[in-house]
Amino acid sequence: MDRVPQNGSRRSYWSSGGSDPFIVMPSANLDEAVKIGVKARVINNGQSCIAAKRFIVAEEIADKFERAFVSTMQSLKLATRSMKKQM
Repeated sequence: MDRVPQNGSRRSYWSSGGSDPFIVMPSANLDEAVKIGVKARVINNGQSCIAAKRFIVAEEIADKFERAFVSTMQSLKLATRSMKKQM
């Protein structure tokens, strides 16, 4: 739930559980954050209740993180078990 309080103070977020955010701060090692973020998103083909679904990235690094994240996701290869046996 996203709301702006009546008094005009800071925006607050409320979650009813089940999907903690993946948070990336400016001090993070960006390459490592992207690597872990991609792995967290695709764990069990994204069908795990613990797969990352919400990403909160500090504004000053958001564009760089997004480009790297999308590039890494696009580089992933899809395979079935039978395809893996042939590799």
